[in-house]
This record gives sequence, C-alpha cells and structure tokens, in this order.
Amino acid sequence: MHPKIEARRKAVESAQQLQSLERRRETLLHDLRAVRDGLLQIRGDGMNLPTVAALAASAETLITTIEEIDVHGDDEHRKTCLAFFDSSLTFIESARRTLSAARGVMPD
Repeated sequence: MHPKIEARRKAVESAQQLQSLERRRETLLHDLRAVRDGLLQIRGDGMNLPTVAALAASAETLITTIEEIDVHGDDEHRKTCLAFFDSSLTFIESARRTLSAARGVMPD
C-alpha cells in the first residue's frame, strides 16, 4: 500500500479509536454519577451503612479520576485508559448490586 494511503488509514483509525474512548469515558461518567447519586439517596433516607458510604466515596473518587484522564496519547496510553475503564465497570456492577440489596431489590 502506498505510504500516504497507509498513513491516512492509520490517522483515521486513530481518530476513530479516540472517539470511541471518549464516548466510553462519557458513558462511564454517566453510570458512575447515577450510582453515586443512588448511594447518596440511600444515605439521605437514613440507611447510613458503612458499605454504602464507602462505595459513594469510591464512586466520587473514580468520577474525579476519569474526568482528569487525558485519553489522547499513543496506543499504549489508550490501552491503559481502556483497561482502567474496564475495571471501573466492575466497580459499577458491584455498587449496583449493593445499591439493589440496600433497597431490598434483587438485581437483574
């Protein structure tokens, strides 16, 4: 393949990866905020359980961290961001289960 065509293809691919990573970050932030708000609501309803308080604080820390992550960079940096985002999904799932249990609802 011609070098200019190959360079253009790589640039387009890189831009698409960046957009995908940015969308993923925004989705994570949305989900984390929803979980945090749900946990804070439960605390406000008088269920000030230590687990709920700790999860709410952890969600807030993750939100701040993810907001500060610059997803621009080389492929290795983007892979690191993606791995961190994936681990954040695990936290969200766990927090949702705790939230459901605190509300007395079985999670899906």
